[in-house]
Amino acid sequence: MLLNPADRLAGVPPCTDVLLVAGESEAIVNGLLASDLPTHLVASDSGIKVWNGSSFVTLTNGTNNSGLCVGGSSSQNWGPEAEFAYQYRLISSQTLYIVKLGASGTILDVNSSGTDWNAGSTGKLFDQMTTYATGAMSALSGVTPKARVSWVLWQQGVNDAADNTHANNYSTNLAAFLAKVKTTWGDSATRVIIGRMPNLSASTFRAAVRAAQVSQAGFAWVDTDSFPLQGDGVHFNGTGAVDLGLAMFNVR
Repeated sequence: MLLNPADRLAGVPPCTDVLLVAGESEAIVNGLLASDLPTHLVASDSGIKVWNGSSFVTLTNGTNNSGLCVGGSSSQNWGPEAEFAYQYRLISSQTLYIVKLGASGTILDVNSSGTDWNAGSTGKLFDQMTTYATGAMSALSGVTPKARVSWVLWQQGVNDAADNTHANNYSTNLAAFLAKVKTTWGDSATRVIIGRMPNLSASTFRAAVRAAQVSQAGFAWVDTDSFPLQGDGVHFNGTGAVDLGLAMFNVR
């Protein structure tokens, strides 16, 4: 048995690792299909499981990555979890469990007319993810060693960056969101990894969002500016999604 990657922190006992993936369409990733997969991510690995809302099933990239994804363009959508899980299995013989919830076109600021990820909102995406993740963890209640959320991958911000008010509120909203993630989705040892939103020229107020994403003390972040995008100029292409998953794995 290889060392459990979660044992990166002194005093953290061995565990069964759970990976949570959340955010907007750049986390899903909208537009990616099975045909966009690199060769090394095509074959299924029985040691990688994804939560489908009722049970954990073997992950087949480009088929069942979406999990509970609201507004995804296709059930084939796959994102950074694909490469992260692949890298995990290269160094560990343990099973990795993935829980993924993405929602296209959503913001971190309070949105009275729709859904948002705001930590203070009731019944919206934060609560939906909490319910979804709680069900997944309950399904793992009998595994040994005990299951815990070891990592949360957060890719979001583009829609907040389109509005001056949302962008100016992003730093405060993100700090509250991250604090609540640690106490609600994970624990004090859960590693939250932020993908800084790309430097998209169409996102007028991106500077405030990008600055907030790299200034959260105690949280890791990765620079996505060099990761290639699809033709829409917003979402990562297959290479970009792999780059994102690898970068997030490397700072885990």
